Amino acid sequence: MEENTTEIGTAPGCGMWLGWLLASILGCALGWAAGWWLSFRIPGALSTIAIGLVCGLALGALQWLVLRPHLNFAWRWIIATAAGWGVGFPAGVSLASLLGMVGFQFGVVVGATTGFASGLVQWLALRKHLKDSGWWVLASTFAWTSSLLYYQPGASWLGAYYGLLSGMVSGTVLFWLVYRPSDT
Repeated sequence: MEENTTEIGTAPGCGMWLGWLLASILGCALGWAAGWWLSFRIPGALSTIAIGLVCGLALGALQWLVLRPHLNFAWRWIIATAAGWGVGFPAGVSLASLLGMVGFQFGVVVGATTGFASGLVQWLALRKHLKDSGWWVLASTFAWTSSLLYYQPGASWLGAYYGLLSGMVSGTVLFWLVYRPSDT
């Protein structure tokens, strides 16, 4: 007779969620610092594009390391994240500046625009592989709006903070998309 035993350990996906959180913190911290460093060497409006591209590239590359064991199309994530940030961040900065926003209002506009743009492009990579992946756009928009609420220009430790907040939200939604039971 076979015994029915359950091993106590980590629930499936918890390692992925924690990896995602760490990748988001480190990717955003490195990308934020490198992007701001580069922005001082590039003139005018191109500087915000540089910040967005570099931050998106670093974030996407580190998140790709977490995604690749779970999703066979994960390489697209790097391109999608860099493209979404490369468009969304400068568009958000331009819109917030045009509207004369400062402080947290500036951060809300930048976060919402960056989150929506990156979420939309990332959804294009997810849509054929994960059921109900349209929720990703909403999750990304919320994650980046709430994290960039405290937006401060310049290279600083805040990049890690932005990654922490956005990684908690987006990692939870990613966990749900990848590990939820399928409908039978």
